[in-house]
Amino acid sequence: MIHRIKYELLLSFFLLSTLNAQSIQNIEINGNITFNDSDIKSWIQLGVNSPVYPGILDSIKNRLADNLARRGYFNASFEGTAVLQTADSQKVNLVINVDEGSPTYFQNIFITSDDSTAIDQLQSRFDFLESQVFNEYQLEEIISEILSEYENKGHPFIKISIQSIQFYDDSISGNHLADVKMNIRRGEKRSIDKIEIRGNTSTKDYVIVRELRIIQGEEYSQENINELPKRLNRLRFFQPVNIPQYYINSRNEGILLIEVVEKQTNNFDGIIGYIPGGKSNQKGYVTGLVNVVLRNLFGTGRSAAIRWQKLDRFSQELELKYLEPWL
Repeated sequence: MIHRIKYELLLSFFLLSTLNAQSIQNIEINGNITFNDSDIKSWIQLGVNSPVYPGILDSIKNRLADNLARRGYFNASFEGTAVLQTADSQKVNLVINVDEGSPTYFQNIFITSDDSTAIDQLQSRFDFLESQVFNEYQLEEIISEILSEYENKGHPFIKISIQSIQFYDDSISGNHLADVKMNIRRGEKRSIDKIEIRGNTSTKDYVIVRELRIIQGEEYSQENINELPKRLNRLRFFQPVNIPQYYINSRNEGILLIEVVEKQTNNFDGIIGYIPGGKSNQKGYVTGLVNVVLRNLFGTGRSAAIRWQKLDRFSQELELKYLEPWL
């Protein structure tokens, strides 16, 4: 009995090792009508020479079912899908049979909102979907557009939730239908009442605020906030700046939080030497090059540069630069 168990374990291990060493030689797709072969291959995330692994058929079927459902085909089946060994057992051929089934159509889209005056306008955004094949990506695109519009008009905390999707069959046509119910809560209109800055150890707060070009009390706009890192990065005082966060404090004020990490903005390089006198009555002299650059002078955003150069005993150069960026 013990020898039999060992034999079965060794056989299982051998088969598993053989399967792991194999790769795909060819992928054959049959039965698909609406979606082409390239769609199917992109969904299964496999190609020629991809390794074969345990459970590969289940992965293929699950990925196909998920992608078809997102595009309105909830009744697909994959009967006869198989992994076939080649003659030398080093490669396999994938045979994928796809029966897409009948699509599901949007029938009704019901909208509720805390803004009763906007319901008709919001509803009209989804009207074109009715009687179209259910498509998750189209639905998400419209939702994303609405979110962006409200976020750019003073509503940072807008929420859109799909409360239910009811699937049923039409008793007359037999078509698969779906009713979608969603709620849109725009939330209170907000403004940027204060700017909070963290992480700046050298750069003054007013330098950062001035570069943001935000007027205290202005209406919240996500589009404008997304542009703020570009303005701060142009200063070259900080590591790449992330998109600022927005929150409401205990006083019900809208706070824009700017977090920065300062980087080295000053440079010093140079070389100094001494040339001794060539004759008994001739004194030696100092020679060299010194270059000092201060890109954020005292944290004010101003910059200054000093360059000194002396190549011989008879001449030297001194160059001074100063930049006032706010004139």
